[in-house]
Amino acid sequence: MKKYNINKMSDYFSILEENDISSYIYRGQNEPYFSIGASGFRPYQGGWNSDKIYDMEYLRSTFYNRIIGQISESEKKHFLVFCQHHGIPTNLVDMSFSPLVALFFACDGKSELNFSLSDLIGNETIENLEHDTSLQKMLIHNLINRASKTFHSPFAQVYMIKKERLIDITDIIIRLKGKNLFEELLTDEELALNLFELIKIHFKSITIDTLKVWIKNLLKSYIEICELHESIIYSELLYNKVKNILSHNDEFKIQDYEELSEVFTESSLIKNTIKTLFSLDTMTFNNPISNSAFASIYTALMIEIISTLKNLPRKINLELDIYFTYQSPELFGRISSQQSFFIYQPYVYTNYGVYDYYELNVQSIIPDIIIEIDNYQNILYELNILGINNGTIYGDFDNIAKAILRSPDNLIKG
Repeated sequence: MKKYNINKMSDYFSILEENDISSYIYRGQNEPYFSIGASGFRPYQGGWNSDKIYDMEYLRSTFYNRIIGQISESEKKHFLVFCQHHGIPTNLVDMSFSPLVALFFACDGKSELNFSLSDLIGNETIENLEHDTSLQKMLIHNLINRASKTFHSPFAQVYMIKKERLIDITDIIIRLKGKNLFEELLTDEELALNLFELIKIHFKSITIDTLKVWIKNLLKSYIEICELHESIIYSELLYNKVKNILSHNDEFKIQDYEELSEVFTESSLIKNTIKTLFSLDTMTFNNPISNSAFASIYTALMIEIISTLKNLPRKINLELDIYFTYQSPELFGRISSQQSFFIYQPYVYTNYGVYDYYELNVQSIIPDIIIEIDNYQNILYELNILGINNGTIYGDFDNIAKAILRSPDNLIKG
């Protein structure tokens, strides 16, 4: 991962030129928080008393039932995007094809601390606060505590992700109708094969050297997941074969493919789907390993990892090297003005079976490049000169008014 630090627009343009602006997608965050993550996962803190996420399927369906008579057929079809637009938590992460839009989102609001008065004083009233010194002390304590949290950063940040990592699964997401992709892959063979076809098509455009790295990374992730509970290995035959491949090979070879395909069809947790995956692969063993073969191994490994986490929950970040995208039509003006689309962030959410404790595993979104910005107010000023501001980004009356108020010509000079 590359990391840069900038304090003026010219530095930003130099970085974009150096790294080929057209090869990346972009996201701006005014705080790094703990990672790039969808709104639906924000309540989850990974502790005994904070192990909840939003019930996104319930929120989506309840919202849908309340407004079904007021929305168009396109909005119904792309209802997950409609939810995202109107503040219903989802597992979608906003991205942009525009580096200037991402830079605006990184810098806008950076100087404002992201918490409300209720976060500091709870349900207490201002009147009580005025007369109760203990409440005043609590306010000061909470203010200091909030302001010093590790997810606050002196920098705004822009994240860049290579386009070669992106696989468009828009049609699959529409068919899911809000259901969890990873959950459905374990029971819906047709869905798994549809996803495999998309991965196979995408892998045709990826170099063999890159695919070898992606496969090795996924093999390592599988071993890491298995070894979190050393006494329990759900598929011992597969574990031993993957362990053996990683111990003696510098890169993934045709022999590894042959051995893994045999082991998968014998020991997989979801045998029927895996067998079908490998029967669809037309690779001959006499030729060098093909892109199609990589797709079958990759899909099988990914589903096996999901199955393992579902049957033996354990806390681990899922790192897949690829990201699934949802590219909806321009239902709202913001999609066009922000040149936006979404990364669909899959997850596994499982009851651990002990003390009613749940485990959440979310696919990590890891940028290829991070750009830190430490002069964000000046960059916002420069962006405004270039026509990038609240008015052009959002387009509604309130934000157009906000952009006018922030312009350098808003005061009469005496």
